[in-house]
Amino acid sequence: MSNARFVLRTTVFTLAAVVVVYFAVGAILADHWDVSTTRVIEARPAEVARLVRDLRQWPEWSALQLELGKPTTHEIEGEAGAVGQRQTWRGPMGTGTLELTRIAEGAVDYRFAYRFGPGENPNGGQTSGSITWRADPDGCRVSWSEHGELGSWIARWSGWFGHVQEAVKRVQGASLEGLSEAIRRSR
Repeated sequence: MSNARFVLRTTVFTLAAVVVVYFAVGAILADHWDVSTTRVIEARPAEVARLVRDLRQWPEWSALQLELGKPTTHEIEGEAGAVGQRQTWRGPMGTGTLELTRIAEGAVDYRFAYRFGPGENPNGGQTSGSITWRADPDGCRVSWSEHGELGSWIARWSGWFGHVQEAVKRVQGASLEGLSEAIRRSR
């Protein structure tokens, strides 16, 4: 066998092995993620409820702000304090929609759906989350939990390295700090 054939075979087998490992490991990686952040803030539960139940108040305290290229538009629909309130971002790079799906005493649940990229088959996904609050001896204990699905192989690999989880954790932490600051400013 010539040296060129040997190199070609080795290269082909190596590439095939890399592809097999990529899919095999991707198949056993987690297909979801969960992130939770809790803070005790100096506030009464009613003050927290006022800001969390009204999506028009979220830009004041939430770090969940999408930049989808210039121009990115931002629209809020629905009645404050009611299920079905929706916050939508649109831009040349995609869309994102946050919708309140449940409002209860001390809790708000939501769904966040996003699409990135042009065409009929853009990349995207959906997460669901909950923000809860209750009285605490030091103020108000606020917890933000979010759950997401990792539908594609690339997303699973990214989830394994923790990129998505770290980004969500940063948004949650910054948002809870922003919530505390917004309440301080409103007093």
